[in-house]
Amino acid sequence: MNAISIFIVLVVLGILDSIYLIYKNRPNKTLTCPLHSDCHAVLQSKWNKFLGVKNEIWGLLYYLGVLGLVGLVIYNFVDIKVLISVISFGFLYSGFLTYVQIFKIKEYCFYCLLSALINLLLFLTVLFV
Repeated sequence: MNAISIFIVLVVLGILDSIYLIYKNRPNKTLTCPLHSDCHAVLQSKWNKFLGVKNEIWGLLYYLGVLGLVGLVIYNFVDIKVLISVISFGFLYSGFLTYVQIFKIKEYCFYCLLSALINLLLFLTVLFV
């Protein structure tokens, strides 16, 4: 599998993860955590917003943006350094949110950790393109 295919698979997984969180993090919806942790504690924490927008919305926008950038890089409309910068920011922000889950909230959200893993894999993939 080449790097572009890996990017597309990872980004689609990220989009699905974000959409699932957006759907399940609404009133009257139940989010079951496979880790038997309290996903709602994470999703309802003060850390779940950046500039007043929930992180799952930012995640969806991020993954859609990365998908668009991959297309632009393929057709040489954008330099790969832009993609590297965007993915690096996503990786660092995901790392920060993982730190918050572990040390501040002391609860874990499986779907948030899945997103962090996807960002780690995107970051590693973009480093070795």
